[in-house]
Amino acid sequence: PTRIAVRYESSMVPSEHYSQQFIRALQANLDRDRHLGYTSVGPHRDDLEFYINDKPFVSTASRGEVRSLLLALKKYELDRKQTIAGTAPLLLLDDVFSELDHVRQQKLARGFYDGQTIITSVTTPRNISYRIDLTDFQLH
Repeated sequence: PTRIAVRYESSMVPSEHYSQQFIRALQANLDRDRHLGYTSVGPHRDDLEFYINDKPFVSTASRGEVRSLLLALKKYELDRKQTIAGTAPLLLLDDVFSELDHVRQQKLARGFYDGQTIITSVTTPRNISYRIDLTDFQLH
């Protein structure tokens, strides 16, 4: 089986006083950050490193595997948002089928997410019925 691991690379040294350390770093960089127009310290500056079977994901994963990982992370994010907000967010996926093999295309189209989903694609996945023909609807 394939094992996926993640390592969080922080610019700040982890400690039980992280909040105070973070506030001090923000204060120390305030003038510089105002000049730059953005905050130069904090979690938004940190990085996640992914590994597949103990090897760096970035150098060993195929484009389809990278896309699958991103979709899995997106699914986790949607589930968390739904748990917190109590309502399912809208999922918009743009051109997701192009780098997925047939099996992954099927899985994505048939049950990736239970909430409202909009998928755009320039490629047509095989054997997936997802189109609605408006001529099937008649107004009376």
